[in-house]
Amino acid sequence: MNLSVSARYANLNHNQTFCANNQNRSQNGKNRANKAAAYILGGLISLNVLQNCGGCSNIGNSGCDTSNNLYVEYYDVNRASKDSVMQPVYNLKAKLNEKNDFLKDTKFCIANSFDKLSGNDDFIAYLKNYKNDYDIKGVSFYSDSKLSKRVAVQDAAHNYQCTDINQKYSRMRQSVMHEVGHLFDNYFGHDHLSDYALRWDSLMYSKDIPYNFATVSKEDAELDYKYNYNNSLSDKKEFQSALLKDLSQIGRMYRRYEKMPSDLSYYIDGFDFYGRISEKDVYDNNSSRAEIYAQLFSYAIGENDGEKDLFIKCFKNSYEIVKNDIGKFLNIKCV
Repeated sequence: MNLSVSARYANLNHNQTFCANNQNRSQNGKNRANKAAAYILGGLISLNVLQNCGGCSNIGNSGCDTSNNLYVEYYDVNRASKDSVMQPVYNLKAKLNEKNDFLKDTKFCIANSFDKLSGNDDFIAYLKNYKNDYDIKGVSFYSDSKLSKRVAVQDAAHNYQCTDINQKYSRMRQSVMHEVGHLFDNYFGHDHLSDYALRWDSLMYSKDIPYNFATVSKEDAELDYKYNYNNSLSDKKEFQSALLKDLSQIGRMYRRYEKMPSDLSYYIDGFDFYGRISEKDVYDNNSSRAEIYAQLFSYAIGENDGEKDLFIKCFKNSYEIVKNDIGKFLNIKCV
């Protein structure tokens, strides 16, 4: 079913620019979408350490927070945003231990907009190419070890369709856990010491811009495919089987004109609801699988953007898989 999309994320693929439209997202999912999918951060925080460091300026509400064993850069954001962004991440970080700390060494960047970014960092320079694109709420990038895991968000992109400031920050609090969900999905989805994972990390590290490059040789293309269809929990057979059941149910819900989440079209882009959705369709659309998994992660951890119940109703089988994964890897009981 060709549904309109309200662009909320941008997929940051290793071999393509990140996209905020249906056609590109669908192609990314069918080709080689790296689960470095993008989103936004949110929460409620009290900054313990705010100082001038790295590429930040201490002019206005800019600076760096190095508390809670995480590194966060702020660029021209207001006090309310600083007090709304990182708390869900800090809350989760406090529950992790040395063996399951998938957030270790993740670098966060919170900006009013990407045109406020500064410094010589390659990731920052890459983001500035999208300084006028307010459809992109945030971007994340995953690497096992050779590169830093990165997250960047645009505060200004969250003003769309918000009736008040409380609604905006409610969405931001939910959004941060969506982005963290992508990191969780990637980190626990594969053996970091496997040959293909080590080769993939080294290939990204060798590129001048690892966030956007094209594989050239046949060997690299094969590695690209193998990694990106085997690196995540959302690639596992259990999740794919559960999602297939849910997609069939969504088709029936549409035919009964049941109420749906307002942004459901984003998550199911690439699936043809006029025909029969097959196991192959679910397998091919790994980008959509990753987005659904990350959204369910955010809800399972406890965040709510106002549409949690509707979304879980659509993906109730997939939700059970995500909750089981969280319990298994993080030893956290989900709500």
